[in-house]
Amino acid sequence: MLKTLGYRIHAVSSGEEAIDYLRENIADLILLDMIMNPWINGRETYERII
Repeated sequence: MLKTLGYRIHAVSSGEEAIDYLRENIADLILLDMIMNPWINGRETYERII
């Protein structure tokens, strides 16, 4: 759905990958799974991002 609205989509497999990606890139929208495993969950990922 987001692609049809013109957004570029980038998916990662873990909270660590999300943090690494955001160090190098700007995102307009971030969707997180709050029950990510095995290392850090979505809430901790969010706290590290902000």
